[in-house]
Amino acid sequence: RVFEPRNLGSGAVSGHRASAGRRGVLASGGAAAVASSNGFRWPWEGPAEAAAGPVDSRRTFAGGPGNTNEVVKTVQGMRHKRLGAGDVVVSEIGLGTQRWGSTDFNAPDISTCHRLMDLAILDHGVSLIDTAEQYPIPSGRSNPEGLTEEIIGKWLAKDKTRREKLCISTKITG
Repeated sequence: RVFEPRNLGSGAVSGHRASAGRRGVLASGGAAAVASSNGFRWPWEGPAEAAAGPVDSRRTFAGGPGNTNEVVKTVQGMRHKRLGAGDVVVSEIGLGTQRWGSTDFNAPDISTCHRLMDLAILDHGVSLIDTAEQYPIPSGRSNPEGLTEEIIGKWLAKDKTRREKLCISTKITG
């Protein structure tokens, strides 16, 4: 299923669809398939002449030993990898929240934010949420900084088991 930001329906962008060939490539292996189909090489693959076989998923971006690219598990089709050399495991794709709670014309309301979390986390195995104490970006007195975290907290409060599925990434500005 392809996420459409405006109505959570099909199509990557309203009115646009990938060509049949691109859909086939995506279905067969996602971004890695697209990358290899157009000659792109990932940084950890090294020079083209050195790539005799499949990439060792335990190699780091620098090509040396390590586990930063290790696929630890797959949840609902989403690959989860170790974050650095520690024990934290997160999905390859994170859910960004910068505009959540903003008064801007295209900002999602709380109901839409909760549907986005349902879709990404419960339906597609996303486990990484990106937020910050300054989100939403300042957009009016009625929606202060920190509202994004309230939206996430209200979603988590609906079911106490949801918290264990997530790694909430935040940052603090000076």
